[in-house]
Amino acid sequence: MPPKKATGARKAPAKRKLAEEFPAGEVLTDSAKKQWKLGLPIGQGGFGRLYLADENSSRIIGPDAPYVIKVEPSENGPLFSELKFYMRAAKPDQIQKWSSSHKMKYLGVPRYWGSGLHSKNGNSYRFLKTKEKSWHVKRFYSWV
Repeated sequence: MPPKKATGARKAPAKRKLAEEFPAGEVLTDSAKKQWKLGLPIGQGGFGRLYLADENSSRIIGPDAPYVIKVEPSENGPLFSELKFYMRAAKPDQIQKWSSSHKMKYLGVPRYWGSGLHSKNGNSYRFLKTKEKSWHVKRFYSWV
């Protein structure tokens, strides 16, 4: 079978919308009523966008931000499924307990730190907050 031809700009798959891009400084409130401030976007996939983030404060969110927030339109299903996994299996204490019981120093699963819903311009978005950033995020910012 011949390879598929590149179609140009990245688009969301059929029947799925890509989340609109939020400006740096946008504040999201999770289900525990904790506020999180978005920094610059660091990536996007077929359904959502990734942002650097930190607790809401007057500080500018820079490349050393400790959190990453993934945002996707609420009607999309992939983040909902991913969120349910993280809520059940990726809480920090669960990962630590499992890693210790299997004598592992590190388990490459991002830890679940919270989630929530956010409304903007009449649209509803679901978000997931994790603490880990993969090594390439810091590497990306070292090139900019």
